[in-house]
Amino acid sequence: MTSQHRPGITMVELLVVVAVIALLAVLIVPAVQQAREAARRMQCCNNLKNIAIASMCFESSTKHLPGPRMNAHPNTRFYTTDVGLFVTLLPYLEEQNLHSRFATNSPSNSLVNQSLLKLRPSILKCPSSLESEILHSMSGIFSGPPIDGIDGITCDYMGNDGVARSTNPLFGTVRLRVGTIVRERRLNEVSDGTSNTLLFWESVGDSIRMKKTKKLSVDLSAPRNFVYNIDSSASNNLVSVTQASYKSYIFSWTGFRIGVVFEESGAVMNFSNVIGQPYSAHPGLLTCCKTDGSVSCVSESIESSILMAMSTAQNGEVLHSE
Repeated sequence: MTSQHRPGITMVELLVVVAVIALLAVLIVPAVQQAREAARRMQCCNNLKNIAIASMCFESSTKHLPGPRMNAHPNTRFYTTDVGLFVTLLPYLEEQNLHSRFATNSPSNSLVNQSLLKLRPSILKCPSSLESEILHSMSGIFSGPPIDGIDGITCDYMGNDGVARSTNPLFGTVRLRVGTIVRERRLNEVSDGTSNTLLFWESVGDSIRMKKTKKLSVDLSAPRNFVYNIDSSASNNLVSVTQASYKSYIFSWTGFRIGVVFEESGAVMNFSNVIGQPYSAHPGLLTCCKTDGSVSCVSESIESSILMAMSTAQNGEVLHSE
């Protein structure tokens, strides 16, 4: 019996096969990553759509759009309670059980609410924002007395509070109510048009970031880390110089969760999220919902004047349809 010789694969053929596989990987991997990002972006849009629907139901029930509440200016001895933006929306996000456990007659960041601060509903997390930062030892006047050991968890969506600028602020749709100073926005008061005005936008809460490239730590001992204007008149100007209030009420899901377009940054989208600015986890885009309940992705290259116009509710800007 004669043995039949079978020639093996040559080195050249092996190199060709490896090259073909490498080429296929180069072509396929980006496509797979793009498909995964598209799916994550769609889920993020679905989150905002459900938040928008909840806001419409909230407005129909209460006759005003949602927003956080404080019983008084936090620098006064009368301040004893606060209720965060998404805490008010919980019953309309199918989270009635969680809402019923909150002691709304106490600061949301207090011992009585301690066990609830980590129970962030999944709808408040963008799937492209990979981190969920734990906010350790949240304290400061905005969030009750300084108490060590109370941890919260971040959130990725912000209510539109308008445009922050060196002169009087331009107000948006989601307002902070402080005692009787500010009346929440009614839907029919959005005179710029509900399809032209933002209601919520993405502002990733995993960490403070600047220009997508630099990740900053927060100095919790900084003397001035939260500034908020509730009215254009000087007597109603709410400026906090309290310590450690920043992270607990900008990044925590139980806190204010209202942000602004910062005029001094040139209204550049994705410039920063340090005061709740529009800041997306999706490359080149911002996921947002408008006051009519529609959801869209805005290009990062949007003109600053248009972004600021979309962030104000009663300033008479006319936006041309695309």
